[in-house]
Amino acid sequence: MIARRDAALNALSDAAATGDYLARVERGVESRRESLLELELLLGLDTPAEFQAQRLALQLRQLRERFKGAAAIGAEAAGERLVAWCGEPGVTDAGDRQRCEKIFTAAGKAGGRDSGRGKGFAQTP
Repeated sequence: MIARRDAALNALSDAAATGDYLARVERGVESRRESLLELELLLGLDTPAEFQAQRLALQLRQLRERFKGAAAIGAEAAGERLVAWCGEPGVTDAGDRQRCEKIFTAAGKAGGRDSGRGKGFAQTP
């Protein structure tokens, strides 16, 4: 996330970097949306109706990868993936922010079931 901040600050101070940064942010929108889909699948959350086709495509791709021998990603990796999502360049619209809030809530609950093994998120009292 520090790299993301530094890139934004550089774009503000350097006119040449501004265009590059803006293009990177715009490219990041779809990547961030796909990451939200992956997190929703990983945590067993519903996906909004307008993203059901992308969710199905992602499920098929994951199934195909499993048949090829790739390891399945468990729910314990949700915390790591969520932190990575936060560090990706891009902006979120209101719908994506709402989805992300649900993901944070679910990941926090999953971390509470962790019993302190270091996976997921720690619960605060």
